Amino acid sequence: TVSQLGFMFLAIGSGAYGAAIFHVVTHAFFKGLLFLAAGSVILALHHEQDTERMGGLAPLLRVTHWCFLIGVLAIAGFPPFAGFFSKDGILLGAWLSHVPGHDRLYAVALLTSLLTAFYMFRLYFRVFWGESRAPRAPGRAVREPGPLVLVPLLILAFLSAVGGWLGPAAALNPFPVDAADSNSLGNFLAGTLAPTAHEVEPAVERAFAALATGVALLGCALAHLLYIARPSWSAALRRRLPNLHRIVARRLYLDELYDLAIVRPLVAFSDRVLFRVVDRTLIDGVMVEGVGRAIRGLGTDMLRFAQSGLAQGYLFAMLLGSLAVVGFLVW
Repeated sequence: TVSQLGFMFLAIGSGAYGAAIFHVVTHAFFKGLLFLAAGSVILALHHEQDTERMGGLAPLLRVTHWCFLIGVLAIAGFPPFAGFFSKDGILLGAWLSHVPGHDRLYAVALLTSLLTAFYMFRLYFRVFWGESRAPRAPGRAVREPGPLVLVPLLILAFLSAVGGWLGPAAALNPFPVDAADSNSLGNFLAGTLAPTAHEVEPAVERAFAALATGVALLGCALAHLLYIARPSWSAALRRRLPNLHRIVARRLYLDELYDLAIVRPLVAFSDRVLFRVVDRTLIDGVMVEGVGRAIRGLGTDMLRFAQSGLAQGYLFAMLLGSLAVVGFLVW
């Protein structure tokens, strides 16, 4: 999800606004499909979520398997699935943009495409291919969920397969259409998006699309090599590069960095400033309890002495008040 959001923001920063909106649309199809297909697998495995305890599910969950594969192909950017067209527009927009360093931005996006294909096919192979790693337990057979789960998967799989035809350029359009009419989504949004001056020959656009597809194929091949064909190589890499494996397994320590840089300072500020100073001292101590103490002090230490119950005192106070009024009037 974060990488796909990165593609959208890259498109916006490159001026390819139509490609950014297009990827929002296609991403809704294949990412929704992947999430719901993962839920179908979890239900079929009686709420198991650890991929170490999966594998070999393709013949047991046929509908879920094919729907999940369509989602993987779409997010990896294989033609003619939805993600291919929108991601190609983003990559091409980054290359053609006038942003300084646009070629390096394109290279980063291409590397991200490689990583996306690799980790998505890694997930696909570990869940649906190979030998089953699920524990055998009586009465816990793996069964495909019912229509309530599968029908949304089929709808999203269809949209993930053909949803990219909403807005491809003429060079990549699967139908013979004019260039002016090919990008239907872009034409629909033309009145709301800033115009861009990105012009490219069809042959060049097809070459860029072929390069992106080749990168996705490379990611798929690497995942198949390390997790299906030669799984021992993956274990050997972990042994040879233990520090790199530890860093990657801990997600680059982003959780720890986030906790150190954001969570802990916010907690400390909330406790020492907002709670101790603002809440407990100012609000409770001064505004609430302070006002109560002031009113109680006024009543107990001052006003109560004015009500002594002695008539002489009251007459004396009245006399002083009368003299003060007369003096004021004379003055």
